[in-house]
Amino acid sequence: MFDRVALTSNTRSGKVGAMRTRVRRRTVSLIAVGAVIWAVGGPVVEAFGLGDGPASPAGRTHVVRPGGTLWSIAQALDPQGDPRRFVFELQRTNDVDPAGLIPGERLVLPATG
Repeated sequence: MFDRVALTSNTRSGKVGAMRTRVRRRTVSLIAVGAVIWAVGGPVVEAFGLGDGPASPAGRTHVVRPGGTLWSIAQALDPQGDPRRFVFELQRTNDVDPAGLIPGERLVLPATG
Protein backbone atom coordinates (compact mmCIF):
# COMPACT_ATOMS: atom_id res chain seq x y z
CA MET A 1 0.00 0.00 0.00
CA PHE A 2 2.63 2.54 1.04
CA ASP A 3 5.77 2.29 -0.99
CA ARG A 4 9.07 3.68 0.10
CA VAL A 5 9.95 7.06 -1.32
CA ALA A 6 12.44 6.58 -4.09
CA LEU A 7 15.60 8.59 -3.85
CA THR A 8 16.27 10.71 -6.91
CA SER A 9 19.56 10.74 -8.71
CA ASN A 10 20.30 14.24 -7.33
CA THR A 11 20.42 13.06 -3.74
CA ARG A 12 22.55 10.03 -4.60
CA SER A 13 25.06 11.95 -6.68
CA GLY A 14 25.99 14.47 -3.96
CA LYS A 15 24.63 17.53 -5.76
CA VAL A 16 22.50 18.44 -2.78
CA GLY A 17 25.54 18.28 -0.48
CA ALA A 18 27.52 20.52 -2.82
CA MET A 19 24.65 23.00 -2.94
CA ARG A 20 24.48 23.08 0.86
CA THR A 21 28.22 23.70 1.02
CA ARG A 22 27.88 26.64 -1.36
CA VAL A 23 25.07 28.10 0.72
CA ARG A 24 27.13 27.72 3.91
CA ARG A 25 30.17 29.34 2.30
CA ARG A 26 28.08 32.22 1.00
CA THR A 27 26.51 32.74 4.42
CA VAL A 28 29.86 32.70 6.20
CA SER A 29 31.30 35.11 3.62
CA LEU A 30 28.43 37.56 4.09
CA ILE A 31 28.81 37.42 7.86
CA ALA A 32 32.57 38.02 7.56
CA VAL A 33 32.09 40.98 5.20
CA GLY A 34 29.46 42.44 7.53
CA ALA A 35 31.80 42.10 10.51
CA VAL A 36 34.62 43.86 8.63
CA ILE A 37 32.32 46.69 7.56
CA TRP A 38 31.05 47.04 11.11
CA ALA A 39 34.58 47.05 12.58
CA VAL A 40 36.03 49.48 10.04
CA GLY A 41 32.91 51.57 9.56
CA GLY A 42 32.73 52.88 13.13
CA PRO A 43 36.12 54.62 13.16
CA VAL A 44 35.61 55.91 9.60
CA VAL A 45 32.22 57.40 10.45
CA GLU A 46 33.63 58.93 13.62
CA ALA A 47 36.71 60.34 11.83
CA PHE A 48 34.58 62.17 9.29
CA GLY A 49 31.97 63.21 11.85
CA LEU A 50 29.17 61.51 9.95
CA GLY A 51 27.68 59.63 12.89
CA ASP A 52 27.01 62.54 15.21
CA GLY A 53 23.45 63.46 15.97
CA PRO A 54 22.24 67.00 15.95
CA ALA A 55 24.97 69.34 17.15
CA SER A 56 24.40 71.58 20.11
CA PRO A 57 24.35 75.33 19.47
CA ALA A 58 27.71 75.74 21.20
CA GLY A 59 29.01 72.46 19.74
CA ARG A 60 30.06 71.23 23.18
CA THR A 61 29.88 67.53 24.00
CA HIS A 62 30.93 65.35 26.90
CA VAL A 63 32.12 61.74 26.57
CA VAL A 64 30.77 59.51 29.33
CA ARG A 65 33.54 57.80 31.31
CA PRO A 66 33.18 54.39 32.98
CA GLY A 67 31.15 54.82 36.15
CA GLY A 68 29.90 58.22 35.05
CA THR A 69 26.43 59.33 36.05
CA LEU A 70 24.39 62.34 35.06
CA TRP A 71 24.81 63.64 38.60
CA SER A 72 28.62 63.36 38.55
CA ILE A 73 28.75 64.94 35.09
CA ALA A 74 26.55 67.81 36.28
CA GLN A 75 28.72 68.41 39.36
CA ALA A 76 31.94 68.33 37.30
CA LEU A 77 30.72 70.62 34.51
CA ASP A 78 28.71 73.09 36.58
CA PRO A 79 30.12 73.05 40.13
CA GLN A 80 28.49 76.36 41.12
CA GLY A 81 25.04 75.55 39.79
CA ASP A 82 22.25 73.32 40.99
CA PRO A 83 23.05 69.75 39.82
CA ARG A 84 19.35 68.87 39.65
CA ARG A 85 18.69 71.54 37.02
CA PHE A 86 21.77 70.50 35.00
CA VAL A 87 20.79 66.79 35.19
CA PHE A 88 17.29 67.68 33.99
CA GLU A 89 18.70 69.68 31.08
CA LEU A 90 21.12 66.85 30.16
CA GLN A 91 18.23 64.37 30.12
CA ARG A 92 16.02 66.66 28.07
CA THR A 93 18.74 67.62 25.57
CA ASN A 94 19.97 64.06 24.96
CA ASP A 95 16.80 62.05 25.67
CA VAL A 96 18.77 59.58 27.81
CA ASP A 97 17.85 57.29 30.66
CA PRO A 98 19.96 58.09 33.75
CA ALA A 99 20.54 54.38 34.40
CA GLY A 100 21.37 53.67 30.77
CA LEU A 101 24.55 55.69 30.26
CA ILE A 102 27.17 53.85 28.26
CA PRO A 103 30.90 54.60 28.61
CA GLY A 104 32.07 56.34 25.44
CA GLU A 105 28.63 57.80 24.72
CA ARG A 106 28.66 61.46 23.67
CA LEU A 107 26.27 63.78 25.45
CA VAL A 108 25.44 67.16 23.98
CA LEU A 109 25.78 69.75 26.71
CA PRO A 110 22.82 72.03 27.27
CA ALA A 111 23.19 75.73 26.70
CA THR A 112 22.62 76.38 30.43
CA GLY A 113 25.78 74.50 31.47
